[in-house]
Amino acid sequence: MGFLGKNSDTALKICQDEIHEIRQTIAKLSAEEKVLSDDVSTLKAEMQSLKAEINEMRTQAGAKKSLSDSVNALKAEIEELMAEIGRKKAENENNVSRRVNIPIGFPSAPDKNKDVQAGGEGLKKVYISTDFVSNPVSKDSDKKIPAVSFYPSNFIIEDGVLKKYQGSGGNVVIPDGVTSIGEDAFEYCESLTSVTIPNSVTSIGDGVFYGCVSLTSVTIPNNVTSIGGYVFTGTKWLESYPDDFVTINGILIEYKGSGGDVIIPHKVRSVNGYAFPNCENLTSITIPNSVTSIGDSAFYNCMNLTSVTITNGVKSIKSEAFYGCKNLTSVIIPDSVEEILAGAFKNCDSLTSVTIPKNCEISYGDYPSFDSSTKVIRRK
Repeated sequence: MGFLGKNSDTALKICQDEIHEIRQTIAKLSAEEKVLSDDVSTLKAEMQSLKAEINEMRTQAGAKKSLSDSVNALKAEIEELMAEIGRKKAENENNVSRRVNIPIGFPSAPDKNKDVQAGGEGLKKVYISTDFVSNPVSKDSDKKIPAVSFYPSNFIIEDGVLKKYQGSGGNVVIPDGVTSIGEDAFEYCESLTSVTIPNSVTSIGDGVFYGCVSLTSVTIPNNVTSIGGYVFTGTKWLESYPDDFVTINGILIEYKGSGGDVIIPHKVRSVNGYAFPNCENLTSITIPNSVTSIGDSAFYNCMNLTSVTITNGVKSIKSEAFYGCKNLTSVIIPDSVEEILAGAFKNCDSLTSVTIPKNCEISYGDYPSFDSSTKVIRRK
C-alpha cells in the first residue's frame, strides 16, 4: 500500500480504513484473548498511544505525507501485544489463582451514564464467567468492585436476560441474578432433564423449552408473572401434567382437555397466549371473574367454538384472541373490559353483532378488532 502521490482526502480515507482494522484487532484482543488483569494497563496505554497516532496521521494526511510506515508500525505493535498476552496466559496456566478480566474497548471520552469506566471507577456491576476467574481481587484498595456476578460460560446472559443456554443438558440450575429467560433459550435441548429457575426471574419468553423432549422437572418461583406461548410444548413435563388446565402462578399456559363445554377454574388469573390454539373440539368457553386478561391468539382457530361468556373481571382481550373462530355466534363482553386489540375477533364469520362497554377501546383501520360484517354496539 502506498500513499505517495495521492491527495490528502484519499490518504486520510485509507488511513481511516487501516485504523478501523486496528480497532477490530483490539476488540478481538479484549473479547477473545481474555486479557489478564496485569495486561489491562498495557492495553489501555497502547490504545491511548493509538489515539495519539491517529491525530498525527491526520496531520500527515493534510500535509500529503506518506502514512504507510506509521500504520504498519501500529499493526506491528498490536501483533507484539497479542503475542505478549499469549505468553502471559501460558505462564498463568500453572497459577492457582486467576484474576478478574475487565474487557476494554477503544478509548473515548468518559461517559457518566456508563456502568463500566476505565480503571473501575464508578463500576456498578460486572458479569464474569466462572470458567475464567476465581478469587477476584482489587488491585487498588480504594477502587474495589462493588458488585460482581459470576455466570458459567454455558449461559449467554445480557443485561439480566438469559439469551441462550449452550450446555450439555442434564439437571440445570439457572444462575441467580437472571431476571428474564429469553425466547427459545433452551429450544430443542433434548438432553435437558430438569431445570431450576431462581427467584430473580420474573418473565419467561415464547418457546423457551420447546422441544426439550427429556424435560421432566421444572421449578418455577412465585415471582414469575409473565410466561410466553408454547413454552413447554413437546416436553415430558407437559405430557405428565396431572390437570387439564396447565397453570403456573395463576397463568393458564395450556389446555390439555378434550374440549366440549369448558369452564376455566377460578384459580386462573390470566389466559395465556396460545392456551387453546386449534382446539377443534371446543364448543363453548366460560371465563371466570378471577381472570383479568385473555392473551394473544388464546383461542386461535377454535373452529367449532360457538359461545363465549366473559364474566366481569376481564380488562383486556389481546390481539387475535378469538381469530378464526368461524362458528362463533355469541359473545358476552362485560363492562370491565377496557380494550379489545387488533384482530381479536377477525375471521369470525358467524358473529353478526356484539355489544361492548361504552368506553372500551377497539382497533380500527387496516387491522380492526372485528370484521366489517360484525355490527359493534356500544352500551349507553
